[in-house]
Amino acid sequence: MSSTSMCSAYVWLRGPIKNMFKVRWVSGEQMRRYGTKSVPPVKKGTQNRKARKPVNLPFVFGRHKQLTGPEFTRRSRVGDLSDKITKFEQLKLLPEVREVMMKVIASETVLNKTLGDEDCGLSDKRVTDFLAKVQPTPIQTAAIKKMAKTLMEPQLQVHMLAAETGSGKTMSYLMPLVDYLKREEQAMGAGEERAKLGALRSLILVPTHELVEQVYMTLEKLQDPLQLQTFKLDRNTPYKDIVEAFKSGVDIMVTTPGKLRGLFKIRMLHRPDRILSQVRFAVIDEADTLMDQSWVQETYSCIKSLRDANHLVFCSASVPMEFEKAMNKLFPNLQVVASERLHRINKHSNIKVINVALRPYNGSKMKALAQALYAIMKDGTGEGYEKRCVVFVNEADSVNSIVDTLRDKFGHDVRGLTGEHSVDDRLATIAPFIRAPPRIQDQVRPNGPEKPQERKLPNSNIKVTESKDSEQRSVSSPLKVLVTTDVLSRGINFKGVKHVILYDVPAKSIDLVHRVGRTGRMNEKGHVYIFVGKKGSAQAKGLHPVVKKNRPIQ
Repeated sequence: MSSTSMCSAYVWLRGPIKNMFKVRWVSGEQMRRYGTKSVPPVKKGTQNRKARKPVNLPFVFGRHKQLTGPEFTRRSRVGDLSDKITKFEQLKLLPEVREVMMKVIASETVLNKTLGDEDCGLSDKRVTDFLAKVQPTPIQTAAIKKMAKTLMEPQLQVHMLAAETGSGKTMSYLMPLVDYLKREEQAMGAGEERAKLGALRSLILVPTHELVEQVYMTLEKLQDPLQLQTFKLDRNTPYKDIVEAFKSGVDIMVTTPGKLRGLFKIRMLHRPDRILSQVRFAVIDEADTLMDQSWVQETYSCIKSLRDANHLVFCSASVPMEFEKAMNKLFPNLQVVASERLHRINKHSNIKVINVALRPYNGSKMKALAQALYAIMKDGTGEGYEKRCVVFVNEADSVNSIVDTLRDKFGHDVRGLTGEHSVDDRLATIAPFIRAPPRIQDQVRPNGPEKPQERKLPNSNIKVTESKDSEQRSVSSPLKVLVTTDVLSRGINFKGVKHVILYDVPAKSIDLVHRVGRTGRMNEKGHVYIFVGKKGSAQAKGLHPVVKKNRPIQ
């Protein structure tokens, strides 16, 4: 080889001559980049390329992956839309629908932020003042934008709305639904009768009666401003009321699949199949529950009875892999609208892991629970208002013992709830937790004994005079505690619940997502306490950096 060619080879390789014989046969692109600062030298026969550091990989909670990964959220462009659209005025909604919906969102937000126990109507001055701050959430933006393109087209359109807990999913399907109904009325014409619209125009299916009540509370706010006839079909609805409602015409009905199928057993109701065939817009909320193995036959039977539906919307805060497979099989033309924060814990939630195996608890979860509740009472937040805390356990059998200990030994205002309780009992128990926390009235204890009072003995005309020492009088508790299982971890919008305690670590990632999602809703701050023992502590401790780094849970 001549000196000239040798020199050119040296220049081409850009490296010392002694390293020439270490060069491996590589691709043209690698040869062109060899020796530059962008590529590290070859080491121990490894490939000559930069190792890419994984970013935001899913955190696998539990033994196996259960939830869909980031590839599912990539099926929609929610992030791009939410960056471009920041106002409801930018979305294709009828003006009257937009105005009322914004007021409803503002009223519920004001209740959460001010923690007032008084009724917050749509005409409230605080609501009017807050309207300028109301913005659509990413899932609301994407859902309205996606569905508005073909909203009034007659063919069946199937959508799945998937977003993290507390992201405003109810409004993400209610706004297109109401917009569809009002546009249908406009197309009908002013002179035509209401009866031509049908006995039942739209339907919302939810898995529990608690969710029926919750969704209907929102629908009630739409009745007068938008002149909509809404109906709640629950366990106590008389048959006569059902028949009369369909005769008058129902714009939106909310119920469970079981109650909907029960329409076919009512003899007073003529041809329920015809009534259901008039539904044009149907929503299946908490769809991952209603489409799992225990519900899917009943739910799918309801869907098949909606023969002429134009819109079928599935809504969920979690998308298990089995659920995704079933949906793709049943609905090949499914259109997915998924938030980028799906399966992620709210970044405003403060995760605290408490190892009960260590001192001072020495394996006693009850000691840890009592101390955590005491710390919540004394943390200096929410002063002047009643505090709420939800405690989740894995087994229904442990609820009563925890409730009895907290009430009898530590004097807490506590109640328990499991799936074994009746619907009426469950609704009465959760009622204080779904209303905004009331203000605690300052009560001053008098120095002396209470004024003597007369009391009549039962089943007698004998009257006795008695007085109670002031120290024995009942004073409003600053903290209400609810001990429950996963029966209340789905969809319930607890108002003013800033603290959630996981007394038992859930076995499944989907249960973790929903339990933690009962606080820190709509970007509000929340506190989550997770009790761990010798087993499972490593995974639980890993949750804090998962939240900090915005990693999805799988």
